[in-house]
Amino acid sequence: MGRTKLIFVIALLVLGTVAFALAGFRGANYTVRQVLASDPASGPSAPRVPALEFVVTSQDVFPARALDPILYVGKVELRQYRYADISNRTLVFTLFDWRKLEDDVPVYLQYGNDKRTRTDLPNFHIGMIKSH
Repeated sequence: MGRTKLIFVIALLVLGTVAFALAGFRGANYTVRQVLASDPASGPSAPRVPALEFVVTSQDVFPARALDPILYVGKVELRQYRYADISNRTLVFTLFDWRKLEDDVPVYLQYGNDKRTRTDLPNFHIGMIKSH
């Protein structure tokens, strides 16, 4: 009987973990700031150019997964990201061609094409951009 109880507890833990992973990130929010950054697509010695950083934070840890996180800002997909620190509660997405951005558009974070991981964020407004 002890073994059955242990299996049941393990099953509940696994189900709880899966449900948590699919529920989105608690307290997720973001800020947008102007920065000077080197575009990695331009090579290792690329000059620093104006860019935008979308700094996404959460109460939950952003896990390392096979599918990378993508930040959708309206029709724009931001795929270039980095973890801000070792706590893994902050992702920084960089956008170099910010002329594509539209005002008052939905924003969400999702791992690859896995729609179960989608976390909706507040709409993006041009006025949110802060100078660094």
